[in-house]
Amino acid sequence: MTEVEQMTLPPRPPLFNPALEPPKSLMPKRGPNKCEFLCTVDWYFSPWSERSADYYLQSRRNWWLLRSWEEDEGWKLCAAAPKRGVSAKEAAVHLMIYNWTLEVSFFDIERFHSVNSEGLLDFEEIHAIADKAWKDKGK
Repeated sequence: MTEVEQMTLPPRPPLFNPALEPPKSLMPKRGPNKCEFLCTVDWYFSPWSERSADYYLQSRRNWWLLRSWEEDEGWKLCAAAPKRGVSAKEAAVHLMIYNWTLEVSFFDIERFHSVNSEGLLDFEEIHAIADKAWKDKGK
């Protein structure tokens, strides 16, 4: 087993139910002004096609929001979950799993090719999250 496979992520908090959007009253109207940087990952589809995504965790009232920044698309809201009893680290891990699992199931996206930058999530955590999100791909 590699180090990445042995990485233990924080357990999913009880009653943690991510969603694609928070209540309408909390929907961001513009890019965030205060966020915690999580990571940047890159996909290289061909010499002419690539994707780089920066992920951020935003605290908004009683909600955690997972946001991403991509050069071609700008700011995007990826997922949200209520804060109650959930630390920033737990929210980051489990919102990223939720987001990437949705991308795999809806868009059949392949696993990213590289981790460009670490933030609240380190290299091993990012790969452990990806292992969970892409676990059934290729079976």
